Amino acid sequence: MIRGEEILRVSEHSYDKKKDHKGTKQQYRRPPVNTQNNNKQDKRRQDTYHHDHQSKCGNCGTTHGNNRCPAKGTTCKYCKKPDHWLKVCRKRLRKINMIQEVDQSSCDSQNSGDELLYLSTVKTETWRNSEDRWIVDVHIGDKALPVRIDTGAKCSIISKKSLNKLELKSKMFEITDSKKILKSYTGHKIQQIGKIRLPVIFKDREIYETFEIVDMEQDNIISGDFAESLNLVKRIDTIDTIEEIAKPNELSHDFPELIKTSGTLPGEYRLTVAENAKGVVHAPRRIPAAIKEKAITELRNMEENGYITKVEEPTEWVSSMVVAVRKDKVRICIDPKDLNEVIQRENYPLKTIEDVIPLIPDAKVFSVLDAKSGFLQIKLEEPSSYLTTFNTPIGRYRWLRLPFGIKSAPEIYQRIMDQMLEGIIGATAIIDDILIAGRNMEEHDKILKQVVERATKHNLRLNFDKCFVRKAKVAYMGHVITDKGLLPDPAKIQAVVEMPAPQNKEGVRRFLGLVQYLSKFIPNLSQVDAPLRTLLKFDVLFIWEYEQEKSFHELKRL
Repeated sequence: MIRGEEILRVSEHSYDKKKDHKGTKQQYRRPPVNTQNNNKQDKRRQDTYHHDHQSKCGNCGTTHGNNRCPAKGTTCKYCKKPDHWLKVCRKRLRKINMIQEVDQSSCDSQNSGDELLYLSTVKTETWRNSEDRWIVDVHIGDKALPVRIDTGAKCSIISKKSLNKLELKSKMFEITDSKKILKSYTGHKIQQIGKIRLPVIFKDREIYETFEIVDMEQDNIISGDFAESLNLVKRIDTIDTIEEIAKPNELSHDFPELIKTSGTLPGEYRLTVAENAKGVVHAPRRIPAAIKEKAITELRNMEENGYITKVEEPTEWVSSMVVAVRKDKVRICIDPKDLNEVIQRENYPLKTIEDVIPLIPDAKVFSVLDAKSGFLQIKLEEPSSYLTTFNTPIGRYRWLRLPFGIKSAPEIYQRIMDQMLEGIIGATAIIDDILIAGRNMEEHDKILKQVVERATKHNLRLNFDKCFVRKAKVAYMGHVITDKGLLPDPAKIQAVVEMPAPQNKEGVRRFLGLVQYLSKFIPNLSQVDAPLRTLLKFDVLFIWEYEQEKSFHELKRL
């Protein structure tokens, strides 16, 4: 109201000034003014002006008045955060970075001869995020240029700011007009400055590429075809997975005597406990109703197969039963935590992949034999069997075979396998996985025949679905053994790459544990993972900052 009256008073004053200035004798009469109505009209004019000139809302992507955002009180379907919509979600847009070729019909009629490309990119964070393994440094002259590899892009892009930093003074680097039409992800045209042809150097390759120049804050982009020319990416028709390079063989057909083995290794083995050890009895654990019937059925099957037997008399030791479900299959184990505290280990040395590789120099042909239900092929002495008594929903059972979970079981099994393969050069085992390696097919088959004879004599039963014979490369203990040496298992690498950022110390410990498995393939690991290892110190709080984020993504890249 006050603002409207002030406008009218200023208007009256201007009229008086105008009349006096012209010196006219005619008296000017103003019609009566309705202040209230004029205020309403003025308010409508101002609203119309602001509506026409205000920008789109960053929370909903539409145009509206103050405090009228329709996104307020809603939840984004992408990041699950409140008060904004998916189409303007900053987290989603940060990940968008592609150039898509579209139908020529979408071009304007006056540009029908031009090529229309959609440029879907936004300014990135100051530190590299989870996609930064696709950012590499190439060189133009003596200047480094960070570029993002976009295998879906149809052209390469360079920002005006990056181009200026290259300080190209030669007349050969001339900016010319471009007929390509670039559009943002919102459909708005991006006016490029032109195009320029630049010599791009990566390692030992130098190739000229035409870049579209845009005047905006964004990553520099190289197309998929150009990245392939620089050997930054490689196009393949099939993925060389472990399943493809080592399919199950016909071992049972070549050696039918293996089918007749009983799966019971010779001899009975004793579990030794500390003197004066006091037994512990655990109550039965609750089993989810969804798997209870399956667990009982599996107990019956194991009893029929001679792995376990019922116990009626009192026993000093009773452990809890553990039910593991994997791909709709139920596996029965025990939790011998208290028993393991008093069991005396054999301290027999366990082998690692580093122990095996030096034993097979110049090997070209490989086989891997997998023992079925490894520990369950070892019989227990009766006194030791009673130590493994465990509770179930249908009473107590004891193991007649060596169960999973007993801390001395790997050492017992390793010793048995070493004794079985003793004297066979080119054959070794890590627990229940036997590796056979020969310099040629003839030598390999000779070793394989010796191993099969020993396995048959020891009644070792194999899992034929997991045996691979006469291969140029095989998966073995989390690695891939080839005629060219040891390689990391692609599945392990994929697990590291896809692992999310840790949220606590335990998450850091899990990530570093997985990385440590691949440590032999990661240069300068102790330097790169130092910021992460610092978080595991007892007197250090878990605070995820720039250094940790940088270390995390650098390890993924390596």
